[in-house]
Amino acid sequence: MQSIEWVFLDLGGVLYGLDYRGMLRRFCRRCRKTPEDLHDLFYDFDLYHHYETGSISSHEFYKTVADRLSCMLECDEFARLWNSLLVKRKSMFRLAYRLKERVGLLVLSNTNEMNAGFIDSDIRELTDKVVYSYQVGCLKPAPGIYEEALRLSGAVPEQTLFIDDRKENLKGAEALGINTHHFHNRRILLKVLKSYGI
Repeated sequence: MQSIEWVFLDLGGVLYGLDYRGMLRRFCRRCRKTPEDLHDLFYDFDLYHHYETGSISSHEFYKTVADRLSCMLECDEFARLWNSLLVKRKSMFRLAYRLKERVGLLVLSNTNEMNAGFIDSDIRELTDKVVYSYQVGCLKPAPGIYEEALRLSGAVPEQTLFIDDRKENLKGAEALGINTHHFHNRRILLKVLKSYGI
């Protein structure tokens, strides 16, 4: 087994918890819609895909959703509610800080501009190597996003470990020769890192 020189970390589900229910409840209280209606609206494939890949701006996303909601929401309030999805996992950040003392660290995530702006200060304190789908123009598991991560870091695939909570996202990395770990919890991850000698 080759030594690991770089770790690529996912955001949602790894460094941050995803409070979908809470976020939808907060919008419900404001807009008098059901959680199901809101979910269908926010995650309409075409709209969400365009936003996550940077094809439309945050303002365009906000305007489209606000118009469909028929709800008077200022952009700042919309952003606050939208970003309430992300809940920082302090124990995972502590682990990430320990990791960066031993290996190169890069954040690799399917993330839109609004969410990325919300967490920017946390992430920039952790690493200046960041690859977001909205900047690259493609989503995991498409090869392009992993290729950009390798290019930005200068990492060798065989000496890189990618950690993600979604199994389908691992396949794109594995196709390029990157080692992967399907994240479930911190305890198991610590054992995996130890097995790699990190």
